Amino acid sequence: MSKWHAVRNTRPEQKAPTALDKQGAFTSIVREPAQNSTDNVLDEAKPVKMKFTIKNVGFTLVKDKYLPQNPWMDHVSSSPFYTGINRAADSQATSAGTEWVSEEPIPVLLIEDYNTTGLVGDTELYQHDPDETPLDEQNNTFYWLLRTLGLSSPSTGRGGSWGLGKLAFPLSSRVKTFFAVTTRGDTEDRYLLGQALLEYRKDIRNSDLKYSQMMYYADKHVADIEDHWIPIADPDEIDAFCACFGVSRGESEPGTSFVIPYPRNSDDDPVNDIEKLMCGVVNNYALAIMQGKLELEFVDEGDRSTSIDKNNFQQLLEEDRFQWEQIPSKRVGKVNASHTTKEKMLKLLELFNIMNDDDAGTTNECEEYELSQLDGGTELSSRFSETMPEENSAEFKQLKEAFDDGKFIKIKTKLPVVYSNGNPESDGLVEIVLQLCAPENADAAEAHYYRSQISLPMVNKKQPLRPRLASLVMVARKDGDEFSEMLRQSEGPAHLNWEWDSSTERMDKYLLGHSTTSYVKMLPFKIVAALSATASEGEELWKDIFNFGGEEGDPGEGDDRPPPPPPPPGQRVFTIKDLNTNDGFEITKREGASSLIGKSFLLRIGYPVPLPIKWDRPPDYRLIRATGDVSTWTSTDCAIEQLRHSDGDIYPDKVKLTINSDDFKLVVNTLEPHKKARAKLDPYDGKFKAPSDIVLVETGATATGDDANA
Repeated sequence: MSKWHAVRNTRPEQKAPTALDKQGAFTSIVREPAQNSTDNVLDEAKPVKMKFTIKNVGFTLVKDKYLPQNPWMDHVSSSPFYTGINRAADSQATSAGTEWVSEEPIPVLLIEDYNTTGLVGDTELYQHDPDETPLDEQNNTFYWLLRTLGLSSPSTGRGGSWGLGKLAFPLSSRVKTFFAVTTRGDTEDRYLLGQALLEYRKDIRNSDLKYSQMMYYADKHVADIEDHWIPIADPDEIDAFCACFGVSRGESEPGTSFVIPYPRNSDDDPVNDIEKLMCGVVNNYALAIMQGKLELEFVDEGDRSTSIDKNNFQQLLEEDRFQWEQIPSKRVGKVNASHTTKEKMLKLLELFNIMNDDDAGTTNECEEYELSQLDGGTELSSRFSETMPEENSAEFKQLKEAFDDGKFIKIKTKLPVVYSNGNPESDGLVEIVLQLCAPENADAAEAHYYRSQISLPMVNKKQPLRPRLASLVMVARKDGDEFSEMLRQSEGPAHLNWEWDSSTERMDKYLLGHSTTSYVKMLPFKIVAALSATASEGEELWKDIFNFGGEEGDPGEGDDRPPPPPPPPGQRVFTIKDLNTNDGFEITKREGASSLIGKSFLLRIGYPVPLPIKWDRPPDYRLIRATGDVSTWTSTDCAIEQLRHSDGDIYPDKVKLTINSDDFKLVVNTLEPHKKARAKLDPYDGKFKAPSDIVLVETGATATGDDANA
């Protein structure tokens, strides 16, 4: 007979906050279910269909069987998040408890998918092999979703991996509870189970008994293993559950239905609001809808339904069917990943339609170009100029004219993947569409990033890379490849950003992964910087770039005012002389100055002046042309090292110079000849010394003298 099973425990435990906790229940529930559903499509020729329903279920239908006093409510109400022991009680939980005691109708959120495989695999698998996980265990979605907590399937190519994504369901419930009914596409086997993700707690009637986090609604457990439960397979029991909650999941309807009782209803997490849920899901899966991979239906408490597919999506947008203003731009003081506007959504669809149109480059509204492919082995950012057409070429002028005229620029390129084990280098396709919005449409600009149908809204925190620049970067639009797999591995559990974490073992297989990830993030800006950095517009471009540094209100920062007066003659130790080629300068020791042997300096370059020192600020890759390709500099009896910020990016406008002889010479030959650059050297000490979390990187600059023999 099915019932709730609590699992006894003898030691304290407490789950740490996860990325899903931090982003909130609302963003989690509008992202994770659709991701998991589209990962497990049954018939690739048809779209996945998802249905979100808000309804009320009569209390008497539910109380005794599915949400009873003993043991379910006893365990919920004895959990610290409910009792408030050693912390504030969760008002969302206690309000649900009050409604339960008052026997009010139970609010429920149903999330159902169709044309998916259902949860597959051996339902009795209890522990997988952590060393060499067999393929059948890797693909056991039943196990990864419902038995593990905080573990990811080692399988590749999936959008997510059922690691922490499953927490979206209990996180969205005020009582941390959900049920699932799944029908398998291959066998039509059907199963029911429930879970409550509670906390370490005492038995409400016997304080000597302690319980672990998880609580299960299931058939029975195997032998003496209390948490080795068996799902409910009895057709009559499943039919009764489906009838009680209004679930449509027959034996011939492959897919999974999730039932979330008491959905959260706070201002920060309005999981109970079908209109807001619709905005959140559509915002995050707009391109999956436009690709015809996903169709949606939303049903409110009055049984009113709204269907969304690739044929009516844009029309619904234009007719203001979505109440975007209901979702605030900030959540608990931070950028809300689920916020957007009508203007941004319409612009995103424009960008995608251009990307998806193979003939777009032949029209008057778009210019198309394929960047030259770079091989791996060295950082890509310093070699970006190799990928663009020559500045005086017809191709470059065509691209620049199109960009200046507000046309779409459609870019393709292949980027390398380098493996740490010496395996042959691989690559993958990156597609980009960008447009300079008209001043009156500046609010439509945002930097959008997608891996397949999954959006990553926090790559640039929902802001444009440059004012008025609308851009879309997409990998695996049609097919996955090794590059998209590398980016997948760099995503956190919430899949909101490409965040390279060197401490994560799954990243160990790649070389230069962090710098490659940074490169693809900034590619639209680099392209625009190259198109804008011409003699006629270079000064204005760099004025705009340096204004970026002044947004925090630093006096004198970010403007084009004259540099401060030079130091008195007695303090000058360098001679800086312009090169005859007008593309840089050489640095030597000033005659009569004291010895510089063994001393280090911070060299900063800027247009028109170097930026102030702020080590806590990540590198600004809008300054990518400040130093140029440092590897082409010539160093005689001195050494050059670049500086890598803790987030993995190289500072493009500053290097460390160490002097080995008073006869040293450094030749900097990568500056823009049509712009007036200034360099500044300061002793590598005090505020000019990089903190310990910033790593020094050899540049590969051409060395002669002592450096060549080092």
